[in-house]
Amino acid sequence: MKYVSKVFFRDEHSYADRIFCKENTFAVADGMGKRGTGKMAADIAINTLAEFYPIEDTDKLRDIFNEINRRVIAEISKFGDDFLCGTTLSVLILKEDKYMVGHVGDSRIYLLRDGEIEMLTEDQVRYRGRKKYVSALGTSWNLDVLIREGEVKREDIFLLVSDGMVDTLSDGEILTLVGSGDIESGAELLIKRYVQTLPKEDLSFIIVKV
Repeated sequence: MKYVSKVFFRDEHSYADRIFCKENTFAVADGMGKRGTGKMAADIAINTLAEFYPIEDTDKLRDIFNEINRRVIAEISKFGDDFLCGTTLSVLILKEDKYMVGHVGDSRIYLLRDGEIEMLTEDQVRYRGRKKYVSALGTSWNLDVLIREGEVKREDIFLLVSDGMVDTLSDGEILTLVGSGDIESGAELLIKRYVQTLPKEDLSFIIVKV
C-alpha cells in the first residue's frame, strides 16, 4: 500500500485543515470557526484519532467520533457562548481486504476502481436561504456519524479530500487526474488543476493506492 498527502492553502494564519496518515489509517479534518477555534477543533479531532489508534472495528470508530465531539464541545465551552466552532472529519481504515469509513461533514472520500469513481461519504449539508450549514463535530450533541464498510481490491485508489474541491472539480475530472495509477503524478495534477481555478478555499487531500 502506498499513499501521498498534500496541502494547499491561501492564508497560513487562517488555514484550519489537518490530515492524519499512519499505516492503515487516514483522515482529513477541516476546522471551522473564528479566532483560531477551527484550528483547535481540527487539532482535537486528529490528536484524539492518534490517541485511540489502532482502530479495530466500526464500534470503536463510532466511539472515537463521539469522544471527539465531546472534547470539542468541552473545550469551546471555556470561551463562553459567543464562540462556535467545529470540524468535519472523514476517516478511512484499510484492514486486510476490507475498508471502514467514518464521516461527519462535507469533506469526501472517493473510491476509484476499474475506471469508475464512487463517493463513499455523503455531504452532510443543509441550506436556509442562501446560507449553508455543514454538520460538524463540536456543534451539537445530536451527532450523525456515517459509518460504512466495504471490500478492498488490488489496485484500488482512495482519495480523501477537504471540501475545497467539492465545487471545483467534477467526479469525471478527478477520475481523469487521479485514476491513472501513479498517485504521485496524480497528486501534482490535482493541485495544478485546482490552482488554475483560483479557488478561495484551502485544500488538503490524501491519495492511497492498495
